[in-house]
Amino acid sequence: MVTFSSHFHTMVSHAIIDVDQAVEGTEVLVQWGDYGKKIKNLRATIAKFPYIHGVADNKDYDLTTVPSGLE
Repeated sequence: MVTFSSHFHTMVSHAIIDVDQAVEGTEVLVQWGDYGKKIKNLRATIAKFPYIHGVADNKDYDLTTVPSGLE
């Protein structure tokens, strides 16, 4: 997913990458587009996920606080 963030005034994307590439500051190429149609390579730089404030790493996030719908 690629979109312009009016809050951060830049393009933001979510992608799946190999663990060895998941180092903040690493430059990667992200293939963007629809399968069977034109796919483009976009340059991207790995950055921290900006939407969860106060959590240094997702592994530190307490999943028991997330409603699951299962009781």
